Amino acid sequence: PGLANKLAARYAKKIGVAFESAQQFFKNQKTTIFGNPIKTALFEERLSQEEAKKVLGFNTDEPLILFFGGSLGSERINEFVLNNLEDLIKESQILHQTGIGNYESVRNEAALILKDYIEEEKTRYQPIGFLEKNYKDALTAADLIISRAGGGAIFEIAAFGKPSILIPLKESASDHQKLNAYEYVKAKAAIIIEENNLLPHLFINQLKDLFEHSIKLKQMGEAAKNFAKPEAAQAIAEEILNLANITRIKSYE
Repeated sequence: PGLANKLAARYAKKIGVAFESAQQFFKNQKTTIFGNPIKTALFEERLSQEEAKKVLGFNTDEPLILFFGGSLGSERINEFVLNNLEDLIKESQILHQTGIGNYESVRNEAALILKDYIEEEKTRYQPIGFLEKNYKDALTAADLIISRAGGGAIFEIAAFGKPSILIPLKESASDHQKLNAYEYVKAKAAIIIEENNLLPHLFINQLKDLFEHSIKLKQMGEAAKNFAKPEAAQAIAEEILNLANITRIKSYE
């Protein structure tokens, strides 16, 4: 926890945490594991995986990897994808959120790398600046997600029951992304590759192993579903009302 949470904890009647291991930082305090609230819109009117792939312009019979570096993208993940793009598209179709500020440069460099490929092979890789309207479809369509390890991203991936490879941001405050990732990995829902170990041969071999043994992907997906807490926001709201002794509340549109 950061300084603000440490100070607030002294006065709190209840402390809600996203991860079980976070309880250790609040000694002698009443804590509850709520998970991390996520947007309710992500649960509304989901397409099937096949339909989502079609909407995004991918082949429904081929695996799809979503590279997701957060809303701003990740220059290191972008660089890794571009440096290994030819090997990656041999293993899977790729949807790559680059970050808005990185989109033009990534798209142009990818076009140069794939310039001698036939059109069908080129369409196996699709960069996008920011997944906003298509974020739900991207999560639905993906067979495997490569992501940073922010709490929000982890719980959204889990809510969709998707296997993932997490690459924690080294510079995250108090190294919280690394802690998040290892907590999630304990649930057997993901694999962690720290940036220092993000090596092409290691990564490609990991992909081959997962796609050749689909039972592993399925087990990771089931573990993700079991880890998910889709009712986190509702549970937190109810706890607040309980603490305030509010038994009835009128909502306004």
